[in-house]
Amino acid sequence: MKKFFYVIAALGLIGLILIGFISAGKEVETVSNLNIPRKSSGSIADLLNIIGGRLHSAKVPSESMEDTIMAGETIVFDRRAYSAKLPERFDVVIFKCPDDESIDYVKRIIGLPRETIEIRGGQVYIDSIPLEEPFLKEEQTGEFDSYEIGENSYFIMGDNRTVSFDSRAWINKCVPYENIMGKVVFILEKQ
Repeated sequence: MKKFFYVIAALGLIGLILIGFISAGKEVETVSNLNIPRKSSGSIADLLNIIGGRLHSAKVPSESMEDTIMAGETIVFDRRAYSAKLPERFDVVIFKCPDDESIDYVKRIIGLPRETIEIRGGQVYIDSIPLEEPFLKEEQTGEFDSYEIGENSYFIMGDNRTVSFDSRAWINKCVPYENIMGKVVFILEKQ
């Protein structure tokens, strides 16, 4: 019984250390105007990977989310972000690809369940209304025929549309709610 209390105390101490690392991380800038802060990494990524639980980290290998998330940066995502609420438009999420669930992607939610999405001349339309996307840095091109998003599914695209492999190209166009692993809550600065 005494060992049990030591284990609980040690886990509590580790939790406090983790909270200290997270709150001590210096916020240096906010990405776009969509509130994904950057924090200095220190050893927080190691702690997150070791301790697990609510927050997890992952390294982003591609340019599909630039300039929001640069290739090689580490993101921290909240596995329980959607336990009490549904994902919202423009949330940056990590998810299992609907065409191959062994692959995890990080991209932005653009279309919500039961909406109709279309892209004409690079402009995204949701239910025939042009969508303002303030996080995009350059003028977009491309077309995507009108598509009705299913119930409990999300249309997802990368911010760097010219190189992003996303809902526009997949066989299964939308990401089911069950495939969303978490919401990106901050980006660790490269050291």
